[in-house]
Amino acid sequence: MIDFEEVSRLSERMMSVRDCEVLYSQAMSIGARNILEIGSGFGGSSCILGEVARQTGGHLYTFDPDLREPFWKNINHFGLEEYVTSRKEASPWINPESIALPIDFAIYDGDHRVRAVMVDYHYWTHYVRLNGLIAFHDWENFRPHQEKHRAGNWVRLAVSLIMEADWDCLEMVDVTGGDNLHGLLVMKKVAEFPGPTTG
Repeated sequence: MIDFEEVSRLSERMMSVRDCEVLYSQAMSIGARNILEIGSGFGGSSCILGEVARQTGGHLYTFDPDLREPFWKNINHFGLEEYVTSRKEASPWINPESIALPIDFAIYDGDHRVRAVMVDYHYWTHYVRLNGLIAFHDWENFRPHQEKHRAGNWVRLAVSLIMEADWDCLEMVDVTGGDNLHGLLVMKKVAEFPGPTTG
């Protein structure tokens, strides 16, 4: 079992200890084996989900077009190499058949602009199994005195639009927040999404 405080520190606090706890406990609660991560940053959530994969006999697939050197350093530090496959690509250009399906747990933590969050969600959540979990990170990442830190506003807006459209398919499971500058929101897929409508 890896230490959440160490993961938080090695990821430069991109994942708070509370984020780590919730991510780990929710993924373990469903015995997640096929795990998808969009955006890997310094590898904080990747280390947590890689540990879940180690314990369940599963595998983590992570995609990030801007893969950073600390990512693999942290994965190697915890001995998770054989449980993690990472590709330096943007998620909408990945063939879903290149990973193990259906997805048990998906976390969206890539490009945080509203359009990008919604593209990642709509592209991948179709492949999440019924009663599987989806998570959004950085939904509280907002510092009012730093204009560049608007990710939380973007993610919150994207999630509100998603919930408006898919309210009957998703159920809130857990959330972190408060003094946490990043925040993790976890939802369960409780119904399959309806097909497109015509008018």
